[in-house]
Amino acid sequence: MRYLSFISFLFLFCWYSEVSSQSCLPEGITFTTQSQIDSFPILYPNCTEIEGDVIVEGEGVSNLFALNVLTVIQGTLRINYNGTLLTTLNGLNNLTFIGGSLLIGGNERLSNISALENVRIVGRFIIVSFNPYLNSLIGLDSINTDSLTFYDVFENHSLTHCEVMSMCEYLMNQNGSYYIGENDEGCNSQWEVREACTVGINEQQSATQLSAYPNPFTTSTKIEYELTQPSHILLTIYNTIGEVVLQADEGTLPPGKHTFTWTPERLSEGLYYAVLRSEEGVSVIKMLKQ
Repeated sequence: MRYLSFISFLFLFCWYSEVSSQSCLPEGITFTTQSQIDSFPILYPNCTEIEGDVIVEGEGVSNLFALNVLTVIQGTLRINYNGTLLTTLNGLNNLTFIGGSLLIGGNERLSNISALENVRIVGRFIIVSFNPYLNSLIGLDSINTDSLTFYDVFENHSLTHCEVMSMCEYLMNQNGSYYIGENDEGCNSQWEVREACTVGINEQQSATQLSAYPNPFTTSTKIEYELTQPSHILLTIYNTIGEVVLQADEGTLPPGKHTFTWTPERLSEGLYYAVLRSEEGVSVIKMLKQ
């Protein structure tokens, strides 16, 4: 009897798992009104994985709360040309996978996309454009960029924070093409974003000051810093596209002044960054080779 009860329980568990999570809509779905979004879990019960594209595009769309059942979109997610009511993407918090592309554009009042924080994969490309109130790319942090072919962020006139992990990794690894421009200061060009990325994600600015003399220089320069306590340090030099040109120094050093002489004979003229990481935080200095 106990054996039969266990078999019955196992059958019911497997049946429930199958019907409670399933794929649907191979042709995709388009939402142009709030009522269509609100009706989604009623019209498509247990639909957690959409096989086609998902398009959210409507002046009357105010929230995406009813889409919180979605975990996978096999096609493209396009959130475009929504009016003044949609300010966040809350409701997409459980989404982890987008097999196609991610397009967020022309949304009049969208200021926050942090609800996408659990997305790990975007299969093709990312475009974030013409969102005048968007101020940060936080929410795109955890996306693996290996499969991306381009990553474009432009014409978001309030956007100042672009140095999220996915953007920094994409620029550092040069996986594909990109365009960054016509945003606010801090995200107005690839150079601004690269500079912000150079400091590192989730790292604290250090009180330890770096100096270089001479700067600008022609053949060599001395990089100096002073530690207030024994510390394990890592001194790295980057070019303007984020490539490591020299792993200059690493080890545990005593408190006091320290000097490293850099003689980049084979490197071209231009701007370089020395980044000192220690137990006190991170310090950065620009150096110009002429």
